[in-house]
This record gives sequence, C-alpha cells and structure tokens, in this order.
Amino acid sequence: MLVRHPLFALFWVGSAYASSNKCLSSNAIGTKSYNACCTGQSSGIETIKGVEFRYTCEQYALDSNGDYGTASTAATAADCAGQCAENPECVVSTWFATRKKCLSYSDMGFRPHSEKYWMTFVRTGKTTDEKGGTDGPNCEEKVTAATAQCKAEEAKACETEKAALEQKIRAECKKDAEEKCKGISHEQCREIETKCSSDKLAMGKELQDKCNVEKAALSAKCDEEKANKDKELQESQKKWEMAMTALKNTCDADKGAKEQCETELTALKISCAADKSAKEHCEKDKAELSKKHDEERDSKKKLEQENKDLISKFEEEKEAQEKASKEEKAKLEEENNKLKEIIAASGGGPGGPVKPDVLPSGPENSTTPCPHIHGKEYTVDGVTYQAFCGKMTRGRVINRNVDGGILLGSSPAIVMKVCSMEPTCQGIFCDNVGHCNIYIDYQFPPTEDLTGARNEQVYSLIPVQPRQNSANANALSASSVLAGNLFGGCPHTHKQKITIASHTFDFRCREARGGSSMSVGTGGIRYPSWCMAACAATPGCVGTSMGTSTCTYYSSLDNLDKLEETSERPLSQYWVARLTDQS
Repeated sequence: MLVRHPLFALFWVGSAYASSNKCLSSNAIGTKSYNACCTGQSSGIETIKGVEFRYTCEQYALDSNGDYGTASTAATAADCAGQCAENPECVVSTWFATRKKCLSYSDMGFRPHSEKYWMTFVRTGKTTDEKGGTDGPNCEEKVTAATAQCKAEEAKACETEKAALEQKIRAECKKDAEEKCKGISHEQCREIETKCSSDKLAMGKELQDKCNVEKAALSAKCDEEKANKDKELQESQKKWEMAMTALKNTCDADKGAKEQCETELTALKISCAADKSAKEHCEKDKAELSKKHDEERDSKKKLEQENKDLISKFEEEKEAQEKASKEEKAKLEEENNKLKEIIAASGGGPGGPVKPDVLPSGPENSTTPCPHIHGKEYTVDGVTYQAFCGKMTRGRVINRNVDGGILLGSSPAIVMKVCSMEPTCQGIFCDNVGHCNIYIDYQFPPTEDLTGARNEQVYSLIPVQPRQNSANANALSASSVLAGNLFGGCPHTHKQKITIASHTFDFRCREARGGSSMSVGTGGIRYPSWCMAACAATPGCVGTSMGTSTCTYYSSLDNLDKLEETSERPLSQYWVARLTDQS
C-alpha cells in the first residue's frame, strides 16, 4: 500500500519552534499551570504556534462594553494562548486557571481587571519569522517546499514499493519453481520460473502503471491542497495584517493616551502647585481676616464705650439744656411781660391788637424821603403812623436846647422807633436838614403848610390814634427828663435788663466801655431810651453809651471800665447799654 502524507502535516513539520518558554511549554494543568507561569514573576513574553504573546498574571479582560468574550475550555495556559494564536481575529485571551476556562476577544479596546488565578495573553504583533523562525504570515516558500517534499516522498515511496514488489515476485517465483521442479528437468524448471516471473512482472507492470496513475492523482491532490492552503494562507495573512493594523492603531492610541495622560499629569501637577499656593494665600487671608476681625471687635468695644460715654454726656447736657431751657423760658416770660407793658404803654393791648411792623425802605427811609412817604402809613413797634410831606403839627415839643429832645440826621424808621418806645411822644416833625423834634401834643392831621424850596424835605409822622399820655413812663423816658432828671435812670437802673424793640440791653451806670464806634444815621440824642432804640434799629450795633455829650454807638465793645468820679467827669452823666447776646 502506498503511504500518503497530508500537506498540512508537512507544513507544520518545517515550522517547529524550539523554545525554552517557562509558561507556555509547561504541561501542568489548572492552578499548577498558573503557578508555572506566575511563580517568581507577574508577566512575561513567550511564543506559541508561531505567535508571540505578552502575558500578565492576576488579570482578566472585558471588552469595551464590559462584556465577557467567547468562552471555551482550556486545561492549561498554553491551551488558551494557543486558541488565540490559531484565530487571526483574536487580539487577547483570558484564562481562568481554577475553572479551566478561556475567553477570547477581538476588541482592541479591551479593559483589564485584577483577579487572582486569572491570566491575560495579548498579541504583541510578532511571529517566529520576526524572531528568526520559519513561521509567519509570508508562508509561500514553505508551502512550495512542503508540496515538493510531498511529491518527492510519494515518488520515492512508489519506487520503493515497486522494487520490493519485484524482489518479492522473483523470490516467490523461485520458491514456486523449486517446488514444481521436483522430478522434472532443469530446462522445464527454468521455463516454469521464467513464465512465473514474466507473469508476475506483467502484474507488477500493471501495478506500476496503477502506481503511476495514483501518483499522478496524488500529485494533483497535492496541487489542490496547495492551492487551498495558499488561499487559506492568503486569507490568514489578510486577517493577520488587519489584526496587526488594529493592534498598531491600538498601540498608537495607547501612545496618544499615554502622552495625554502625561500632559494631564503635568497639568495636574501645575494645578496642585496652584492649589497649594492658593491654599497658602487662603491661610494668609484667613489669618489677616482673623486679625482684622479682632481689631474690628476691639474697635467695636471701644466705639460702644465711647457711645456709652457720649450717651452719658448727652444725658448730662440734656439735663443742663433742660435746666437752661427752663431758665430761658422764665426769662422769656419775664421779657414778654415787659413787652406787654411796653405794648400797653404804646397804645396796644386791650384797646386793640398790635399790628405787624411795616417799615419804610429804600428812598422812603433816607434823609430825603419826600415825596415818597407822603400819605403812606407805617407801623413800628405796634404804633401806626401816617406821613405828611410839607406839613407841620402844632403843639408842645421837648425843648431841644435844654432837654436834648432833638434827633439829628435821623431816618424815618429810627425816629418812629424812638417815638414808639417813648410814651410821651404824640408825633414827630423833621425839618429840611433832618433835625427831628418830639411832640408831646397830638394834632391829626397837621394843619400848618410849609412850601418853598427850603421845605421840600420837611415832613411829619403822626400816630393815626393819639397815644395814652397817662401811661406810666419808663424810668429812662423823656417823661423822667420833664420831671427834672436830665439823664434819667441812674443810679437806680444800674445792672437792670432793659428790653427795647425786642432787644435786651444790660444797662450799667458810672461805667464806660471802649471799642469800634459806628454811625446809626442819627445824632444829638441824649436820652438813654432813644439811644437804645436807635441801636436796636441799626444792624451791626452791639451797644451805646453816653458821657458829657450825646450818645455814641459801637460795632464792637471792649471790657467795661469802672469809672472814678472827678471834677471833669461827673459820674451821673456816664452810662453804658450793651446788648446781652454780645460779648
């Protein structure tokens, strides 16, 4: 019988890969196989069936979706790695030693996980060709050599069988002839042997022809198997190239991921450094904030104490103000009572309400008021006057030569104020040069006409109602003068408060005061009440005084000076009246 050698068997004969692999060459089963791979090391690189794998101990893989791969049985680590080596689409396989299970994956994005007695086998992309062996994706030469070897061995086997057959035929014919040649001649025996050999050789030729036919058929079969194997190898090479491309992409992706990881790690280090710096700043800010809080707390306590002190001071001041207010109220009531007396003395009070002041202004209140004031009414300190230009009243006047009863250079407002506070005044007449007389007799309207250029500025100011002469005269008024006291008041009015036209004066006898004098628009007045009325009617006037002449007015006053009487300075003629709200 002819011996036939399958082509795939011959193919792998030339690809035997001698390896000193510790892991994948072990015949141990289950956990013993695991221990052979993982004792003393956790990973390694080994080759099986021409494919190089990197294995890792205590690790299993899941695909990118987290699922298990295709399961199969594998008693050893080599079985599981070998199954992956035989499948070109397999990228990684996982072996569970205790259950002898193998999981295969074609997913490049597999995910590794840690677990004892598990191993992963990942293709490195290298084969035994790349490591100096004969296996690999380019197998055409090996297939051709295997085919030639197949044909040569078949031919050799055929010739060997043919020679053996001829030798056997000759031996059998010779033996058969020896048995048949007993009792016959040598020539007959030789013919029998020759015929036997001839017949059997013919049979051998027939067998040889048959062998040749079988040889040709075998050669055709070898060619067919070669073509099939070439096709399988081409497909395997394509799959291998696809797997290698995918693996390269995975490697590139891993490289990119590594670079990204390193970039992120660098960024993380920078971020950590920034966080550390921010933390230090935060701690510093916290310390400063705590310090500021303590300072604010101390400041708050200080402010609270100051507030308490202010409240206490405010209470004291409030109490003092209330006391002063009571005193001021009593003072105002006293002044009000005096004012009521003055109003009563000037025709106000129960006889009728006091009208508000209506004073002349502008040209009306000058040394040339006519004809502006003619026919107009003015109310001054409760007394209403009517002005008459070119008219003079009839009656008695205060003797200006003896009693000083003349107002020199006075304006209408001042002379009306003097008249209003003087109970004996029943009217005023002013001549062309501003010298005004006080009338103590009442005549309304004036009856004497004065005409001519020299009388253009003569006028009379007459109360529309007669004054009550029976009213008690002020101690400083002209009625006291008429009674024989020229300067009036001293010494019994010394240190009294005299209120005139809502202004209160501190009246001092036998005292003098220096200061800055001023003009009040009138002169020649010697009566204290008239002088105080003129000062009260003049803005800026703070006091008035008199010595041996007429009144002097001041915009500022020095301290009082107590006077000593001499022959040149009789003290009865000296007095000072100072507004109480001035220093």
